Amino acid sequence: MGSVEKAKTPPIREILRAAYAPYLSLLNGPEWGRHAIKFIAHLHTDNTIEISELLNRHVQIDIARVEALLHNAMPDISREKLRLHLAFSTVNLIHGPAEIELLSRTPFGDIAPKNSDELLEHFLDYIEGGISAGNG
Repeated sequence: MGSVEKAKTPPIREILRAAYAPYLSLLNGPEWGRHAIKFIAHLHTDNTIEISELLNRHVQIDIARVEALLHNAMPDISREKLRLHLAFSTVNLIHGPAEIELLSRTPFGDIAPKNSDELLEHFLDYIEGGISAGNG
């Protein structure tokens, strides 16, 4: 995030890449990466008020940084709408990778990306389109 924050006007896609790529890299990262992704998705799904508060405290500073960068990049989108879009994208970030293997068994057949770089670019396409909807 630091390098994106230093840029005068970073592109939306680069803000999202800086925010989301580290999490997605767990798919190909350490041996425990996929287990961590599934565990976080489980916490997110089956949470209590205490778990929600714990998760929120853990990401609050980083999500505020992302929100500020995106607000500067898209000042025509209200903060309320931007925050809702960020919440939707976070749900996609948490749950999508946890069930990534399902892309090989869709009604369209096997549509799984060939590698993690391709996956990241498709994910950024999808999130960038949603996060910037209503801009302008």
